Amino acid sequence: AAIPQGPGSVVRIEPVSKEIQKNSSGRINVVVDSVQNLGSFEFTIGYDPSVVQISHNDSVKLGPLLGSTGRSVTPVGPVIDNKNGEVTFGAFTFGSNSAPSINKGGVLATISWSALDSGSTTISFKNIKLTHPDGSSVTNVRTINGQIRVNSCFWADIDCDGDVDIVDIQLVAGNWTTNVSDPNYDTRCDADNQ
Repeated sequence: AAIPQGPGSVVRIEPVSKEIQKNSSGRINVVVDSVQNLGSFEFTIGYDPSVVQISHNDSVKLGPLLGSTGRSVTPVGPVIDNKNGEVTFGAFTFGSNSAPSINKGGVLATISWSALDSGSTTISFKNIKLTHPDGSSVTNVRTINGQIRVNSCFWADIDCDGDVDIVDIQLVAGNWTTNVSDPNYDTRCDADNQ
């Protein structure tokens, strides 16, 4: 998905579409673009707990963006509710006001998902808060949800036809050197980005 242009910050799921094999795990990032002077964040994300779940608190990790300020960073949470399909996580900074401010974007958090059953779930923002170091709110924040698809095929069976053959190899070869920002990127062929 294209990142919306215009004033304000965008908080999004990256990659916007992720494929995970049943009974395995995969990661997504929560990313912010075009944020000015970020001091803290908090988000609540919803998901279908019959398709994916978050196994334990260590499955939600703080990304490097807040640490790039030079201020001290303290994570808050995560609070994981696999019964209702929600996770809440955040972090705040404190310390010298002379520390550099964040005037860019980057990874706020990384979430590792356990794939329980075949299907698809939207990874949707239910709540997002961004603040400046003085506690004032960052305004004009937009979100882009993501999606996780869980399939029951063996990871190397790219076309999911019950065997690993030349067709699977050709699918991977045809997507050689593509990445998530390419329009022809195929998550099925990216075995090491699970």
